[in-house]
Amino acid sequence: MKKGFTLIEILVTGVILSLGLVSLLYSYVVCHDQIITNTHRYNATMIINGHFEAIQNQELPANLLDYIAVYSTPQRVSSFSNSQIVQDYDLTIQPGVVVYPAVGSDLTLITATVTWNGGGPKNTLAMTMVSNEPVE
Repeated sequence: MKKGFTLIEILVTGVILSLGLVSLLYSYVVCHDQIITNTHRYNATMIINGHFEAIQNQELPANLLDYIAVYSTPQRVSSFSNSQIVQDYDLTIQPGVVVYPAVGSDLTLITATVTWNGGGPKNTLAMTMVSNEPVE
């Protein structure tokens, strides 16, 4: 009797090995996509935080109303990604009204939205802050 593997055993082993390699490759693709998405979200967060810091510290080139008016339509801002490639983002800042129990409150709700690569739920980040400077 000859020793060795039968053809069916070799085929089954090949199929199992192929499935393992395909799943490993797919997990690499998914992880790479998540890294790219998280890099964009990080950059968008830094852009929004920079504008919120300027609003909070009142380091604005004009008053808050003029500042928000500039960004009421999407403005192109750039940021470096981890690979030092400049990525363009669209920044929009919108004022809102704070629902606050005190009548005559000077609080203003400010929402900043950053989109990249055409927008969509995966390519959009929105953050909100409350400012004590009124927008009239």
